[in-house]
Amino acid sequence: MRIAAIVYLAPRKLGSLEEWVMEFVAECTRRGHQVQLFCGEPVHPVVAARLQGLGVQWTPYQLLERRPVQWGRKLKRSFDLIYTNLVVPQSPLAYAGYLAWPVRICFFDAISGPMPGQRPARWVLRKLDPFIFSRVARLGACSRYVLERDIRRFRLKRSRCEVFYNGVDTARFCPREGARSEPVRIAAVANLIAEKGIDILLKACAELQELPWRLTIVGDGRARPQLESLAATLGLSGRVEFVGLRDDVEAILQTADIYVHPCLWEEAFGLTIAEAMACGCAVVASRTGGIPEIIEDGKCGILVERGDVPALREVLRTLLRDGARRRGLGTEARTRVVERFGLRSAVDSQVDWIERSVAR
Repeated sequence: MRIAAIVYLAPRKLGSLEEWVMEFVAECTRRGHQVQLFCGEPVHPVVAARLQGLGVQWTPYQLLERRPVQWGRKLKRSFDLIYTNLVVPQSPLAYAGYLAWPVRICFFDAISGPMPGQRPARWVLRKLDPFIFSRVARLGACSRYVLERDIRRFRLKRSRCEVFYNGVDTARFCPREGARSEPVRIAAVANLIAEKGIDILLKACAELQELPWRLTIVGDGRARPQLESLAATLGLSGRVEFVGLRDDVEAILQTADIYVHPCLWEEAFGLTIAEAMACGCAVVASRTGGIPEIIEDGKCGILVERGDVPALREVLRTLLRDGARRRGLGTEARTRVVERFGLRSAVDSQVDWIERSVAR
């Protein structure tokens, strides 16, 4: 097949999502398909080199956004199948694909949901959803939560929809041998936007200063200045480190004892949660969206209600004091990710899916 892979991602770092894109393209190529990748800029040099080594051309998706009608005609002439990932259903990128009729579209949804109290899309647009989505041959979702959400919104038949969990490289994200150093290390990895709830974590930690711990926050985003200011206001500057974007997230997670994912919106999956679990961290995360499908509460991690500072504080207090409990959760977490959320199976299942779609 000739496949147009449209991924709404600028692969500027070497995280699991970027690794998944590279492996997905590589597997399609190994199976004899011709792939052209449409992704954002900038592209990390390692990603660019890998694509070049595979003989895969990549094009900035911004070109499609600017001229969806023109690119719809190009896609129609040049491809047998369009695969989209992280693309908003009613966006110029999506319209470029819809306009490439009759080329089949496999639409993979890994988009997180709204914040509590946030208004849904305008009713006129939502009324159009089922008609627009009639162009989609198959829908894949990164969690059951996303699947059920999309079935309701787009009025889809279940026979057209499947769940494919995201995956991480469990050889890269793995526990480090040897004892962990003191004090207890807490980590969070996130795009620093309000929806990720890092302010909730800082407020919870501010009430635990009688205990020994240090917090490392990985990531960048528009909320970083406000979060750094909040940490200073709460008297946490000496204990909290903002390290920005990193290509070696696994190295930070391997030295962490506790990983916290305090998101406020309905998370579609939670890829960084799976990374931390694979590294043997005791994970604390919000009970929202697809996260409960990753974490079996109380066995391989702990779930708290989103935005509940006191609840998060007390869970952290318990884990900071109980090393055996931390280690037990981390061991179970590693086992669960290896069994259910490996990168290889995630890639293979999606390539199988698009091949079945065309066969049908």
